[in-house]
Amino acid sequence: MELILSNRVKRLDWDSAFFGCEVGTVNWSSELKERIARELEFDLVYVHSSDPFYLEDRQHYPYYMELVDHKLVLGCPIEDFQMNGAPNVQVEEWRESEISKELYELALMSGEHSRFRVDSYLPFASFEGLYRKWIESSLESKYKGVLVYRQHDLVRGMISLNCANETGTIELMAVHPDCRGQQLGQALIETAYRWQMEQGSLFLKVTTQNSNEGAIKFYKRFGYKTESLTYLYHFWRKDFVEKT
Repeated sequence: MELILSNRVKRLDWDSAFFGCEVGTVNWSSELKERIARELEFDLVYVHSSDPFYLEDRQHYPYYMELVDHKLVLGCPIEDFQMNGAPNVQVEEWRESEISKELYELALMSGEHSRFRVDSYLPFASFEGLYRKWIESSLESKYKGVLVYRQHDLVRGMISLNCANETGTIELMAVHPDCRGQQLGQALIETAYRWQMEQGSLFLKVTTQNSNEGAIKFYKRFGYKTESLTYLYHFWRKDFVEKT
């Protein structure tokens, strides 16, 4: 999902193929409002804005507009990462060729607040399929990895990482409800820090929702600081929604 720094809508080939409709992404502008209404080229447009906005003529506008995310990006130079003394539990890299049912379930849990989960126009099956693809892709690149915590041979915590371009990015992270309150998140992120450092990362990054106060507080304990806040809207073309 690419952020485009112009006022032209860019087609997203992967998203269009996955969702089975024409998907684009763009930064918001008043000029854009009139142009996409006139051209009607896309079924779904991801609209990024540095400030919230409202359409006064929504009833007659050809797109449904839904605010789906307050995307908060947090970052930390790797030398500023703060260890907090994680519990002595074993977190290891996932090396199996097939993904277990528990790992898939944790991937879905990690997307509980995702814009693809909260979008009322997007079927749950699409969200589920997207996050299954996401965790699968985490095992298909030399720059990526998945760390897991097991309890009685069941995966009960996981964190997926991308360390391309000297930036260690946390992509997905979840702890099973039965194991929360045991500081497993702390063990996962501290093990991830060591793994990211071994991969040559110089900067650490994670994206979460501004409404997810627990996650923000958690990451800031380890030295992460706010980098940017973006309001993300999904514009769905009305005639496309009504015929599907």
